[in-house]
Amino acid sequence: MNTIGKLDTRRSLLAVAITLISGAVCAQSTGQIEEVVVTAQFREQNLQSTPISITAMNAEMLSARGHANVIDVASAAPGVTLQPPSAGTGKSMAASIRGIGQYDFNLALEPGVGIYIDDVYHPTLFGSVFDLLDLERVEVLRGPQGTLAGKNSIGGAIKLHSRKPTGDGDGFIEATAGSNSRRDFRAAYDFSLIPDQLFMRVSAVSKFRDGHVDRVDYGCHTGLVPAQVIDHGCRIGSEGGEDYHGMRAALRWLPTENLEVNFAVDLSEDDSEAGASILATTFDPANASTPYISPDPYTSYATYTNLDKGYSVPATSTASGEGYALDISYQISDQLTLRSITSYREYEAAWSMDVDGGPISTTLQRYMLEYESTTQEFRLSGIALNDSLDYTLGTYWFRGRGIQYARADLGPVGDFLTADPADTDHLAVFLHTSWRPVDALELSFGLRYTDEEKEVAYVRLDPANPSQPAAPPFGPLDGTSAVTPEDRVDYRASVSYNWTDNFMTFASVSTGYKGGGINPRAFTPAQVVPFGPEELIAYEIGFKSDWFDRRARLNVSAFFNDYEDIQLTITTGYADFPLSTIPLNVGEAEIKGVELELQLEPIDGLLIDIAASTLDFKYTSLTDEAQASGVKYGMIREFTPEKQGTLGIQYRIPLGSFGSITPRLDVVYQGSFHTGADNSAFNYNDSYTYSNAKLTYTAPSEKWEVALSATNLTDKEYFVNTFANPSSGTVSKTPARPREYALSVRYNF
Repeated sequence: MNTIGKLDTRRSLLAVAITLISGAVCAQSTGQIEEVVVTAQFREQNLQSTPISITAMNAEMLSARGHANVIDVASAAPGVTLQPPSAGTGKSMAASIRGIGQYDFNLALEPGVGIYIDDVYHPTLFGSVFDLLDLERVEVLRGPQGTLAGKNSIGGAIKLHSRKPTGDGDGFIEATAGSNSRRDFRAAYDFSLIPDQLFMRVSAVSKFRDGHVDRVDYGCHTGLVPAQVIDHGCRIGSEGGEDYHGMRAALRWLPTENLEVNFAVDLSEDDSEAGASILATTFDPANASTPYISPDPYTSYATYTNLDKGYSVPATSTASGEGYALDISYQISDQLTLRSITSYREYEAAWSMDVDGGPISTTLQRYMLEYESTTQEFRLSGIALNDSLDYTLGTYWFRGRGIQYARADLGPVGDFLTADPADTDHLAVFLHTSWRPVDALELSFGLRYTDEEKEVAYVRLDPANPSQPAAPPFGPLDGTSAVTPEDRVDYRASVSYNWTDNFMTFASVSTGYKGGGINPRAFTPAQVVPFGPEELIAYEIGFKSDWFDRRARLNVSAFFNDYEDIQLTITTGYADFPLSTIPLNVGEAEIKGVELELQLEPIDGLLIDIAASTLDFKYTSLTDEAQASGVKYGMIREFTPEKQGTLGIQYRIPLGSFGSITPRLDVVYQGSFHTGADNSAFNYNDSYTYSNAKLTYTAPSEKWEVALSATNLTDKEYFVNTFANPSSGTVSKTPARPREYALSVRYNF
């Protein structure tokens, strides 16, 4: 089917879904901290009984905090950094947990933090900023999950679990209006097709709001360059605007008592503006872009036009995708269950970046991606030894096929088109066991073997004549390809002991890895070089505890990571060519830290939640290439803040027969970090603190809710990302959105 046909089909299905749908009843306080069930060890367990550092939030918790997408979740989880994308990375994000992850969207590079939707792995950082549509819960697993979550979860894993259809006829409709023309709609409806046997749940979301960075015509008030005015005075557009639509349909079939079949399909269309970005500074005061440095965080002079070469790129960041998942569970006996998880996902995307950020653009970048992945997982789970042993034996197969298109206009250095395919084939087998020799003691052990092969090819074409190779030195790369095979064994062992019903201690040692590959951004044949996988051994101790009849919950963990073969992107001259963006294994490091999570309900209706973390990252070995590129001992890994913290407080005030009101305040602190391996002043992102507030009225029947919310309550000006581009000599920053208000109305049925 062609692209236009796909768009029409998806939009039709979105319209049908929104027509069909008409929420979940929000839970009220019980005077005790709520228990959350997780499935991190392949079986249902109470969060407080699971010997893994996990932040888990159910639907009510997510709603109370106003979390709308995956990035929002990071604010409530200690040691987790999910930074919004820079303009040059499209619908991506920089993701790390405990200082380990990835920030480069390229399809040939691995995420480092595994993201899963209903146990289906999302293989790329691109497209990972998922909307939290109709979820049952979110689990954030910290530390390597090489045996449990599997593929490339060296830093940790984020697992999104959707609501399953039950056929009970429940659902919700929610509409939101707010600042910057914000208009949101969310809805879900659960119904029965065949009583007691076949159920369906349909959910949909639509989000729109204007951009928060104005693109202003520099020439219209200076006369220095041709004016680009359209019809709004000096304002020619904006960046950071959002226009997103998505839907999900889930079918659940219970043909027999022992068989359960779940099938889900999701569709999404994103027609948003280019990511928000302003020109902050330049490497050289004599740089031609210097006069166009933005006077404030919400103004850009970018035109997305190269006047010298006479071409423009659209100031947009678009994506469309679809996914299908089939989950079949068959209970062979009371002690044995076989589960099959099959998935297919594809997406296509296009986005632009005006690297110079000024009216005379000499460095424009336009990217396009196409990607598809197929997975098949089998799990055989059982109970043995008089119910004292739980085990899961499984296999996992993954195939990913992608291609990246771009125009790399590098100004005086060169200009070429790319169309580079990147393919991955992956096969793993795994075993996880948990044995309870006595009721209070649990011993867990896991093992996973992985075999993987990657291939990257290079196409470099002349923009003036796309049928011909690009001019030297880029042209000789055309048609070059490289393959890297690798295999790996990971293990996990843990011991936990329940001293009382409310106090558990645990200790673990685990390993993880992030796959290697071949440099996907080679400028010359000499830069077609492989890099190996990262490896990690993590040691962790901690405790989980409930106090005062479960009115207080305190979970604390401390960890030490031995980090080897660290992958960093070298950006100085490599192989005698001035431009380099080459991933290499550059050395070793030690990482240690402490994380704390505290929840309190001192009186009925008053909830307080606190999360805090501190992290110490230290390089212990560096290669010559790393040091030549500016990486030195004493520096810290990019996107790795040393301190993070969050405080949330809410109080449900009963109004008798009039219902209740619940004010809530969240304060989030994000420590400073660098976005480049060399920790220079140009890639430094300062620390920031912001706060969000929400006031919710709930009707006596609990069917109606009205909420007034404010994000960035103090209207603080700060940046969430910094990008230093060596090809243009410019530094651009991503400003956070200013203070915005919203009013939401929700009906639960």
